[in-house]
Amino acid sequence: RKGLGLLIEALGGLPEADRRALKLVVIGGQASEIASFKAEAARNGVAERLIFVGMQSDVRPYLWLSDAFAFPSAYEIFSLAILQAAAAGLPVLVSARLYGAEEFVKDGQNGWVVERDVPGVRSGLLRMLRDQPRMAEMASASACSITQYSQGAFEDRWRELYSGPLAGAVERVAACVSLANESK
Repeated sequence: RKGLGLLIEALGGLPEADRRALKLVVIGGQASEIASFKAEAARNGVAERLIFVGMQSDVRPYLWLSDAFAFPSAYEIFSLAILQAAAAGLPVLVSARLYGAEEFVKDGQNGWVVERDVPGVRSGLLRMLRDQPRMAEMASASACSITQYSQGAFEDRWRELYSGPLAGAVERVAACVSLANESK
């Protein structure tokens, strides 16, 4: 569901020089899943291009050592993984119509939006390689794109909401609570 099989197959279909330019660090997975994906990587001729680190309580060091984050998932409600990668200053490769990601991933600016199939992911990997000279600019744009999810931004939106049309409603609810407490 997260798209690792697509990444493996897409990587295997790249020209040899491009394949050698990429290495995938895979975070997460149970032992049986990792074994299955290692076998798939071997079948696609890219076993030496993948590093499986398994489940991690702190993913930050792995994000910090990376140049980009690839996550062609089939479905996400609110992808914390993508937000963490962006916060770490990584351009992100995501599949089109991935709920939540479309709010902040802008194709070619802070990442790459690809079709969720092998040709789409392969195209995204090639674009990633081609965009190497712009990677620092894209990383900065990626980190900036998620500031809307910061605690301060969240609090500002709530203050704005309660000072606008809901301002009177808040006072009315407070009065009702006060009356209910007095009647007890």
